[in-house]
Amino acid sequence: MVFSLVCLLLFQPDTASLGKLYELELARVEAKHGTAAEETGRAALDLGLFLLRQEKPEAAVAALERAMKILKSDAAREAYAQALLGQKRVGEAEAQFRELTKSADRLIAARAFTVLGDLSRDRAAACPLYEGAVAHEVSIGRLNDLGLCRGEQGEARQAILLFRRALAMDRSGKNPESAVTLNNLASALLESGVGAEAESLQRRALRILEETLGPRHTRTAVSASNLGDILKARGKGVEARRYYEFALKVFTLRLGTEHEWTREAQAALLSASRP
Repeated sequence: MVFSLVCLLLFQPDTASLGKLYELELARVEAKHGTAAEETGRAALDLGLFLLRQEKPEAAVAALERAMKILKSDAAREAYAQALLGQKRVGEAEAQFRELTKSADRLIAARAFTVLGDLSRDRAAACPLYEGAVAHEVSIGRLNDLGLCRGEQGEARQAILLFRRALAMDRSGKNPESAVTLNNLASALLESGVGAEAESLQRRALRILEETLGPRHTRTAVSASNLGDILKARGKGVEARRYYEFALKVFTLRLGTEHEWTREAQAALLSASRP
């Protein structure tokens, strides 16, 4: 495999050629060590992960299932479950993720709880799954997931506490994911009647996205539209129009006139007060 990797670095093959390299390596390792050897399992895992990264879950499933059976590792099971999910074999994927919630690897267990929460059609039942994720890994993303779920259940106070906790963990406070937490917290505060702080936080979120992603990014436009909603709710309809107009221009440019977000921005603009 060393020679193959040197060739890879020298000639930079396309992904199809690279995939063939992984297949050849699996065949070589299997011929040398046998079909049930750990080395074969690792080579099968490498192939499967490569195919998964190339968004080819159908091709990845067989290699990853083989790796899982040989290695009996949670990492291989997780990759196999992701490939099943990519094939829309949701029931089979859920069964694998349920097993992974028992993993000794806390990060794998946390990811499994989160996936199960995302897949749950019963949003009330999803909240304990997100709690399971937080119990295994306290992170900004996990806290946001749980906060959103609590908010959906009408538990605004709990949601606000979770979003504030996530915000306190954000050391930079100046990246696009910081804006996600700020947006979530602003929405929860607005629902709780704390409009002034909600407006301040949403303005901060918009500034971050303008500085990091640029003014013409769709996420920036979403944040602007959210600020418009807050301003309108606070009786500042004229100012809200400016942000709705901005969002509409970006959505029309990036997504087209028929996209759902463009139509929502048009409706929001019509509903806002004129000067």
